[in-house]
Amino acid sequence: MCSNVTSCASDDPLHYIKLAPPKSSFYKVTCYRKRMQWILVTASFGEERFHESARRLVDQARLMDLFTQIVHVTESNIGDFAPKVWKKYKNFLNSRCTGFGFYAWKPEIVNSVLLKNPGFGVIYVDAGCELNGRFVARLRLKRLMRKTKNGGHFHVLKYPEIQYTKRKVLEFFSIEKEDAVSWQVQATWFMLSGEIGREISDRWLESCLIDISMVDDSTRDEREDFVENRYDQSLLSCVVKSMKIKPSRLRPCFRPLTFTSTVRCYLHPVWSARNRTGVSIQRKRWGVFNLG
Repeated sequence: MCSNVTSCASDDPLHYIKLAPPKSSFYKVTCYRKRMQWILVTASFGEERFHESARRLVDQARLMDLFTQIVHVTESNIGDFAPKVWKKYKNFLNSRCTGFGFYAWKPEIVNSVLLKNPGFGVIYVDAGCELNGRFVARLRLKRLMRKTKNGGHFHVLKYPEIQYTKRKVLEFFSIEKEDAVSWQVQATWFMLSGEIGREISDRWLESCLIDISMVDDSTRDEREDFVENRYDQSLLSCVVKSMKIKPSRLRPCFRPLTFTSTVRCYLHPVWSARNRTGVSIQRKRWGVFNLG
């Protein structure tokens, strides 16, 4: 694969090529850095507006020109990307159930793409999000891709874990008190890569497949201040905390509603906007957003 080399770690995301010594008395070594390739994954089920939203996101991803592949999972191919969940929880995978089966499909979809594409990174983005392709935002995403070589990139929400994850899940992961009162990790969009990324994904899927009660909204003996269980997000958050992985200190971006949020959204590559339509909330004109 590599000519004129003395060592070639071609399976490593950081691909260093060491050139053979030249004939002269001086020794020259040159290193080349191979960029990790990234796959964007999204999914939509049920109503047509959800599919339109996902297609809008896919179009935005293509325009960013940063992804080697774009994977869009629907009812037609969920069996290919989430065969274990499809087999075990098939009775729950319908539009009558919250999240088309309590979002149990998400861990296996991500895991499946990682397994089928070793050496690639995966960025999962919910279909209701917006991808901001403006120059600065795109540059920030490229920087995140370079930094996330082995592990994950996550944001947190201002929701204490203990109020948004049921007791059964907290006990399963043996979440310590400090982590239980910390903010919950967001599963709306995140990045995984390398061995650590695969381990996060494996643990997330394994916990989801134990029983539907790990991911659904059933409860028992909860605290008085308990609000609700956040399905797949509660599992992912506990996986990340149990592995002592630190999420980003930067706040996630939602949509431009105030001057401050508009500036933040302009700089942020992914908006957790919950835009469940095929029409973007971003205006085409530079620097101007549709706030309606």
